[in-house]
Parts: sequence; C-alpha cells; structure tokens
Amino acid sequence: MKVVYRISIILNILFAGYILVRGGELLMREYLLSAGEVALEQNTRQPESTQTSAVQEHVTCDTIYTISEYDLSTGRQEVYQELLPAAIIGMNRQQLVEWLDDYNLSVPLEDLEDGFLSMELLSFSPQEIRVRKRVESIEEPQPEPAKQPAQLMQAEVVQTVSGNEGIYGCILAQEGLLTVYDGMRRHVILYTDISLFDLPETIQQEILEGKNVASEQELYNLLESYSS
Repeated sequence: MKVVYRISIILNILFAGYILVRGGELLMREYLLSAGEVALEQNTRQPESTQTSAVQEHVTCDTIYTISEYDLSTGRQEVYQELLPAAIIGMNRQQLVEWLDDYNLSVPLEDLEDGFLSMELLSFSPQEIRVRKRVESIEEPQPEPAKQPAQLMQAEVVQTVSGNEGIYGCILAQEGLLTVYDGMRRHVILYTDISLFDLPETIQQEILEGKNVASEQELYNLLESYSS
C-alpha cells in the first residue's frame, strides 16, 4: 500500500507541474498576441496621421509668396514679395512643383523679354512659399545724347569749311546779274553788271548752280570772258 500511495503522490506532482507549464505557455502566447495587435494598430494609425498632416499643408489665400531673384549676368540677388498667383491656391507641395515645371516649359512672352530663365521651389508651408527665380538681364543700347544748338552749328561750320577747301569764291546770279560770293556763299565780295541771260545756256546753268573759283585770278579771267 505504501508503494501505491507514493506512486500516486508522484503522479499528482507531475500532473500539477504539467498544468503549471502548460498554463504559463498559454499566458505567454496571449500576452504576445496582445502586444502584437497593439503595435500593429499603432503602425496603422501613424501613416493615417501623417497623411492627414500632409493633406492639411496646402496654399491658402494668406500664404506669403516670396521670390529670391538671381541675375546671372550681373551676379545681383534680390529678395521681394509678389501677389500670390491665383492658380496655385489650394495646391500642396507636389502640385506646386509640377506647376513650376510647366511654367518653365511655357514661359509668358513678358517674362522672356525680361530675361527669365527658370524658377524652382525653395521652401513650402501654408504660411510662406519661397521660390528661386533665375534671370539674365538684357542691356539695351544707350541712345546718344542730343547735340546742343552750339554743337550743331559748330559741326555745320566744320563740314562746310572742309567741303569748300581751296575755294576762293562762288559766282551766282542776283536779280539777273552775276554776283560773286565768298567760298562760304554768305557774303558778297563783288557786284558786276554782267547779265546772266547774255551768256550761253551751259554757262547760265553753271551760274545758277553756283560757279566756284579757286583764286582771285581765276575769277577775273572768267568775268572777263563772260563780258567779251
């Protein structure tokens, strides 16, 4: 009887141990499953939160539009603010980048005349948009300053003198009579009583256009020939 009693005690102890081990395994598995479900739920909620935050970041009517303009030809950089383009209101960052790419491909003629090269996004937030604008200024030729009256008169005198070098005088007709002017055709240096209409037609034409003479001797020789 004692042997049977001892065997039953040993079996009860082994069974109790098995129950404890099995129960521990079940508790551990339940704990791990619970922890995994919590982690999965957190990972699922985080992208939703990020996506919600990203959707909220869009351009509004109150967004400040700042341009950092860089001139490649002069190296000048200027930062200023402009009126927000109505076309970009409501856009998110990606949509704005695509809009700028399309703008660079189809630049308005007015911007091209101002030397526009390209434009890119520097920073984006609902409060402020900052873009970099590259331009290359086109230098327009400066008009020559207008000549003053004194300068015009001086130029005319120089031109007249250079065009009349070596001319002593000029024979013209005044009231049908031959009259001799100086080389500039401004002052009368000799009046004659020789009639224009008594001369051959070819000489009349020369006198009407102005017959230049190089010296005083040539002048008197011509007058003598006209009067003979």
